[in-house]
Amino acid sequence: MQLASSTPSPGSVAGEPAHSATHARLESEWLDPTLLADVRRHGRFDAHCLNCGGCSVACELSDESLTLPRRPLRGVLLGLKATTRASLEPWVCHDCGDCAIACPQKANPAESMRTLRRYLTGQYDFTGLSRRILRSKAWHLGALGVVFAIVLALLVVYHLYWAELTMTDFVGTALPMEHMFPKIKYFTWIVYGIPLVFLTLHAWRMQRLTMGRLGVPLRHYFMEAWMIFVQVVTQKRMRQCPAEQRRQRALELFKSEGKEAGVHLVPRRWIKHWLMAAGTMAMLVITGLFLAWFQTDAVHAWYHPQRLLGYVATACILWATTDILVRRARTPRAERRPNALAMPLLLWLTAVSGIVVHVVRVLGLELTTHYAYAAHLLITVPMVVVELPFGEWAHMIDRPLALYFHAVRLRAAAEQPSEAGLVPVHTS
Repeated sequence: MQLASSTPSPGSVAGEPAHSATHARLESEWLDPTLLADVRRHGRFDAHCLNCGGCSVACELSDESLTLPRRPLRGVLLGLKATTRASLEPWVCHDCGDCAIACPQKANPAESMRTLRRYLTGQYDFTGLSRRILRSKAWHLGALGVVFAIVLALLVVYHLYWAELTMTDFVGTALPMEHMFPKIKYFTWIVYGIPLVFLTLHAWRMQRLTMGRLGVPLRHYFMEAWMIFVQVVTQKRMRQCPAEQRRQRALELFKSEGKEAGVHLVPRRWIKHWLMAAGTMAMLVITGLFLAWFQTDAVHAWYHPQRLLGYVATACILWATTDILVRRARTPRAERRPNALAMPLLLWLTAVSGIVVHVVRVLGLELTTHYAYAAHLLITVPMVVVELPFGEWAHMIDRPLALYFHAVRLRAAAEQPSEAGLVPVHTS
């Protein structure tokens, strides 16, 4: 079925300006009746929408250039696959839950938006692995298991054939770890390089789907490049979500209607998310660029920058991931999205196993340190290789990129709308 150019875009009304560039780029679009079913394979997506617009009115992040979450959800219900794949709006949403409170159908559009983001992550990945991992627990666990087996095999091969240890020495002899450090540096670069390559291709495909047909001049991309850094470092968009202030009102609303509080509002959500992201990025940078300084057989004083930085980053990760795991574990099984516990659990295990390695190393338990370090690698490497480029961790790059591309669209629309095929919008 084909949608004529005169058909209003999802979320728009008669006479309303087409303030999303994705709808100005196509004169017509084929409707895909299988889109809703495909999206639902990635989680829960409630189709009981009255198209009242109450969710967008309640959303603090909606403005004249973004209609959250109404437009992207209506796009899925109408079968607008090209428009859905080109939409940046699902990534601008930061899960505050106000839309679910406002919805008269109690359709929980916040959960539908989370499902839609999982669908889009799969669309950006050209390998198809994301689509399988995000839809199937078997594929997810299988991918983690394959990488786990490869790392275990590499550990055995290195010690028995490269380091030329006997099986007895390998299993039961206490040895210092310094023989491993030169090799571990290159191994770490390879482990980080794999997701970096796939995430770069992921970002390129996201740009092609969302911006590729707009003809935006290259200078606009350069002029808004700072946006990526700002969003990654500050997570400031999330601070605009007023979920903490409205949490009690939401709980009372659902309780008065005899419903479960299906809106997962989290107090101090921004600071927890920011600390987890900051701690994770700090450890990635330290172990990726400064591994020789961070990982040595020398035991420094507790106040040494090497130890203090590791302690702070680990504490941030542990606090945030523990809170996430507790909250998700309390969520009824029927309401959990696929693989909801995988990402925070693996990150929590990585932090805990790192603490164990540090403690036994400080205590001088060399053999135990070897086993603890092997366990740490067996947890960390599958997480980095699988979760970061193909799992939910991909949102670490998707959200900043979406806000960046949106800023580029606004600049192009304001300065040269005819050149970019965009309609000017008010940004004040």
